[in-house]
Amino acid sequence: MSDTAHLDDPKPRRTEQPLWRRVLPFVVGAGLVGWVLSRVDWQAFTQALGQVSYLAFFGFVAAFLVALLAADSFATVHVYKRTVPRIRFGQFFVVRGASYLPALLNHHLGQAWLTWLLARVYRIELTRMAGATLLVYVTWGGCLLVIAAAAIPAAGYSAIYAAVPLVAGLLYLALLAVKPAKLAGNKVLGPLFEAGVKGHVTAMITRVPHVVVLFVGTWVP
Repeated sequence: MSDTAHLDDPKPRRTEQPLWRRVLPFVVGAGLVGWVLSRVDWQAFTQALGQVSYLAFFGFVAAFLVALLAADSFATVHVYKRTVPRIRFGQFFVVRGASYLPALLNHHLGQAWLTWLLARVYRIELTRMAGATLLVYVTWGGCLLVIAAAAIPAAGYSAIYAAVPLVAGLLYLALLAVKPAKLAGNKVLGPLFEAGVKGHVTAMITRVPHVVVLFVGTWVP
């Protein structure tokens, strides 16, 4: 039976876990958040808060977080659907939001937790699920590369600085088109070649709203 045969079921199967296993992720997450808070300079923090309009600030933060999570989920679920066809935006929106908790400590920790959870719930081989996450990273980076390449000459710098990363990106796309059997057959790299050039480009396009939300949320305040 293939690794994805179970995805014909309309819903992922659930297995009952002991209480401590269900509670443990929340305990670990709360501990990580506590560790981060312990490193905050509270005096400087309270001084900064004294200059903030609370209503406007929290209203903006709430709107920004919802927009960020929605745009992030929209782009990321598009990539993961290639490996987990049955996953839906609503399901992933909740899971992606939960992954932001460990991501408070480190972004890659949140990605690793998300990869592990999807592999476990949908019973996908972890190495293949890691390949899907690698595709998320690559297309995310590709989107930033294109934006940076456009920004470099716009900022008055020599276009040669933009040409170097663009050439590297084009060489990568050429490798995808050639599809060497040894690389394409690798469990981790396989999802990259399965997506191909077209899959990478569409994933980069769907990532644009996420980049826009990040830009607005960073610079508007």
